[in-house]
Amino acid sequence: MFKEVELIMYGLCSDCGDVTYSNHFPSINGEHITTEINFTREFKKVIFTKSLNWAYEKEFRITLNPEKERKFKKRALIGVILGFRAAMEKEKYILSVVNEANKYRDDKIVVYYANLSTQKYEMFIFEKPTKTVVENKRYL
Repeated sequence: MFKEVELIMYGLCSDCGDVTYSNHFPSINGEHITTEINFTREFKKVIFTKSLNWAYEKEFRITLNPEKERKFKKRALIGVILGFRAAMEKEKYILSVVNEANKYRDDKIVVYYANLSTQKYEMFIFEKPTKTVVENKRYL
């Protein structure tokens, strides 16, 4: 998770915005693709659209500027989400990196944990781990 203003300010992203959720693929009008601006607009429809099944994510998506090096200012990072199947050794490493970085920050990087619903096709994000450990992986 990043502070979008930091990524924009340093030119790391070429575009950003909320994802559109739909039951249908976005329609692309090839006749409109006569300029680079029109191509970018049509391309953005594709990469900023996801299935309605994912609407609970309320995703904000960023596309990186291909002409910039893929480095960001440390202060731009504000959170990390660990997937519900993140391997324990990866989790420990990420937590150690975040804890070290947080020693030098006033605004702390927050670690979140993803967890699947037991009732629906949904995922929940928590600030505290809610999973049990089974065979070096985190599960429900």
